Amino acid sequence: MSSYIYPALCGFTEYLPDFNPKDGMSRAEAAGEYQKLSRTLRGQTDKLAYYKPFDYMWRYADQMYDIPLYSSQYMFATDTVPFLQTVLHGYRDYFAPNVNYNANPREFMLRMIEYGAYPSYYVMNEPSWKLKDTLSNQLFTSYFEDWRADIETTYKRVNSALKRVQNASIEERNVLDWGVVEVVYSNGVKIIVNYRQKDMQARGRTVPPMGFVTVGGE
Repeated sequence: MSSYIYPALCGFTEYLPDFNPKDGMSRAEAAGEYQKLSRTLRGQTDKLAYYKPFDYMWRYADQMYDIPLYSSQYMFATDTVPFLQTVLHGYRDYFAPNVNYNANPREFMLRMIEYGAYPSYYVMNEPSWKLKDTLSNQLFTSYFEDWRADIETTYKRVNSALKRVQNASIEERNVLDWGVVEVVYSNGVKIIVNYRQKDMQARGRTVPPMGFVTVGGE
């Protein structure tokens, strides 16, 4: 079984210069140090996983966490598209932000399927209320037993779509209608996602409300 090391800060080096007047470090120098550290870690573990890595760290990352699934929602952004996921899918495994801290888990699951992102959860072995008076009180819904059934359901649902395209690249993303999106993969599989509250017809198939269909790749 492969082991993983999770260097949580390696992706954030663009924002980590050191302005200490006695021993300063520029952003470029900080990036170089993290790359050097990654090369060292490569000799100590089978796999490396990073949280939100910038592009200069992608060569070292076997897995990426907290990949964005939504845009900034600024008024100048007319649509949200999986640009980063289109670049990475089939070359790197990437995971969505924690499902148990999303306000709309049903839509979030569809977004993961559309973007080819695997689900992730932030869970603990103790009830969340024990953190109420600590500096970790933001972890207000992290008790594993509360989320066990949801984790199993989400995994099965997402896996039913993405298991056919794990090693394929994204070739096209087509908006077939308002709220209906088709993602075409290099192995011929097409995943059609319906964000609307009614059945939609697409490519000769009926896509259920807030659901998806997978075409090809049997």
